[in-house]
Amino acid sequence: MALYEPHFMSHTANRGTSGGVASGDVTAPGPAPHGSLTEHGALRGQVLAGGYLIRTAMPGDAEALAALKLATFRATFLEAFRIPYPPADLALFEAESYGLAKVRAELADPSHMTWVVEKVGVVEKNGMVEQDNTPTAPLIAYAHIGPCKLPHPDVRPGEWELYQIYLLPTAQGAGLGKRLLATALDYMTAHPVIPQAGGRIWLGVWSGNAKARAFYVARGFAEVGEYRFPVGNWRDDELILRRDAAPA
Repeated sequence: MALYEPHFMSHTANRGTSGGVASGDVTAPGPAPHGSLTEHGALRGQVLAGGYLIRTAMPGDAEALAALKLATFRATFLEAFRIPYPPADLALFEAESYGLAKVRAELADPSHMTWVVEKVGVVEKNGMVEQDNTPTAPLIAYAHIGPCKLPHPDVRPGEWELYQIYLLPTAQGAGLGKRLLATALDYMTAHPVIPQAGGRIWLGVWSGNAKARAFYVARGFAEVGEYRFPVGNWRDDELILRRDAAPA
């Protein structure tokens, strides 16, 4: 399920697309390959106005990312939308979708990509204030993509799916959701899983999340189907959206 909470999460394996997004000017290069370092020892990425850093997730982020995924899922579906999941179904879903072993496997899978956002500080040098890419707080947002798993008859092997975009409630309103989405869409457009697959991108969104649906439609996605997303034995009604080509 994808978020924008929107429910930025792609409901196929996890709970998908619903976070929050806002604007900010990029002042550093775009996401670099896994392991690329700045002079401060932090991973290189997009540094946004306000001191936010978007970067590719690393294996060492697994524990913090698992905690973030669980926290944002609960904030979205339990606190904001108040979906009354039966406790046993909820516990099973959370363990299977956001457990540490699951997140480690996703980060190790070369067919997946995850970006994270963290707050970074500034330093004063020779009377000038400069960006210091050293994190000052835990991870606050993320986006996760991979091969499409949605149950739609038109899905072709090698097509991408936006699984999740989530932000902590305290991180919304700074343009981070929009930035994460743009980063993920740019990557998927430039890196088709297989060239023959074309440029189509899929996502799933909870049917009750009108804000998320409008957010994605405004960015070139169209509703092309529906399915029932399992949370244990509970089923959520989900919509399937697809973008056939990048908007001109």
